[in-house]
Amino acid sequence: MAPKVKQPRQALKDQLLDPDLKEDKENKINLGDTGSLKRALDDLVVEFYPLKYPASFWLLASCVCTYATLSTGMTYIAAFLERDAIAFTKPNSKKAGTALLVGSKLPRFQDEYHLRIQLRGAEKGREEVSLKKSVAAYFDSAGHVVADAIRADFRALLQRFEAECLKIRKAE
Repeated sequence: MAPKVKQPRQALKDQLLDPDLKEDKENKINLGDTGSLKRALDDLVVEFYPLKYPASFWLLASCVCTYATLSTGMTYIAAFLERDAIAFTKPNSKKAGTALLVGSKLPRFQDEYHLRIQLRGAEKGREEVSLKKSVAAYFDSAGHVVADAIRADFRALLQRFEAECLKIRKAE
């Protein structure tokens, strides 16, 4: 009698149950997949802490509470203090303490990009210059950003700010 040929399903089952193959599969990671890389590293870090779940309840609870508190604090800062600011500058020694706030806004379902520069700490609308321009001016037909266009507009806006707002401030 001829030896039985294993069915494909049985061969697959034997491969999955073979501990040597399983160990190699766990260690082999697709280096092009950053999600797999991160998951593998995170698993090793998690295994570093010696306690299993029931014993590590208080550690887990404190981590979750800390995360919630820090996340709430960062959300408050972003929503109420920074608002639409994308850059804060330090005072320039040449201009005797002028610190700037650069802000931008792109309202939902609109194509007008709003860019503004104002003195840091000044009320909105006071000591401020702004620019409103269609986003089409900053992208080419293939969808790539035209960096020179936005830089040129920002430089012109900065020169206008220096001409208008800083001269008004010196006059006061």
